[in-house]
Amino acid sequence: MSSVRSALEVGSLRWGRVTGGRLTLPQSAMFAARSIPELGMLLRTHLLLRLRLNRGRDLVDSSTMTIPDTPLCRAAARAARQYYGDGALQRHAFRTIAYAHAVAEMDRLEVDAELLWCACLLHDIGLAKPVAGQCFAVRGGLLAYELALNAHIATSRADLLAEAICRHPTPGLDPLTQPLAYLVNAGAAPICRSVPVAGI
Repeated sequence: MSSVRSALEVGSLRWGRVTGGRLTLPQSAMFAARSIPELGMLLRTHLLLRLRLNRGRDLVDSSTMTIPDTPLCRAAARAARQYYGDGALQRHAFRTIAYAHAVAEMDRLEVDAELLWCACLLHDIGLAKPVAGQCFAVRGGLLAYELALNAHIATSRADLLAEAICRHPTPGLDPLTQPLAYLVNAGAAPICRSVPVAGI
């Protein structure tokens, strides 16, 4: 098992399924080191968002806050109500949708709009009902995977959704190779919370 664990990419859905999201000490040190340059990227994103919003270019398109009319998005909205209720996690999830779309526009990243909406909405469902010894992001990814399959989504798309949720707290995400997880990470970042979004 140890050789299997060492061969897996840390933060991936496959890694999460094998390990439950438990980091070894070297992996924790690696993540801490990766987090330092990422802080600079988050500061840059925060600054650019504030500058563009203050100049009147509203990057938060209000249409992104309306649930897309697809079976997967409707299932995600039901799950969000079930897991979050009307509390802070739900408000954070909707802010994440707005910020992730703004960052995608700012960085000119093209992603699957349906999967981005669902990944942002569901990224914290593992926090709502935690399981001891299992990373919240891994649990959220696994829950989202089952939800997607139950909504009759192709396995490949269910994997993409779950992968984005599982990876979203991972530092050092590449926006070109992992755009969904990167945008969820950027949208959920605490540093973005001071960027005002009406109503949320």
